[in-house]
Amino acid sequence: MRALVTGGAGFIGSHMVDELVSAGAEVHVLDNLSTGSKRNVNPRAFFHEVDIRNEAIRSLVSDIRPDVVFHMAAQVDVQRSVKQPQEDASINLVGTVNLLEACRQAEVRKIIYASSCAVYGNTVKERMEETDPAAPISY
Repeated sequence: MRALVTGGAGFIGSHMVDELVSAGAEVHVLDNLSTGSKRNVNPRAFFHEVDIRNEAIRSLVSDIRPDVVFHMAAQVDVQRSVKQPQEDASINLVGTVNLLEACRQAEVRKIIYASSCAVYGNTVKERMEETDPAAPISY
């Protein structure tokens, strides 16, 4: 299996990369290193320093031809999203659309999008389920 992990130099993304490498996958990491670190990237993974907003990812994804894309690249700081909503939207919306278009052009058959429990809002419920109603607390 050939996998591509956006945000693969970040905390959660790098652990995903480690698991995929351990399972025998060929793993490609796309990360702009704005919050992640190249030190976090498994040495057996292929690292590509690029921002998901950059249209260059279209040819990169076409060259890699992944079987699956794990999309974990995002701007996740709530305070920053409130102070800089346009930058937040540029990364999280425009970047995701750019990635999806790259995947469409490369005929990627599976995309896994990572999110967080913050989409469910401030709740006292101990365990959330995907069918619970969304009530996001930030952009």
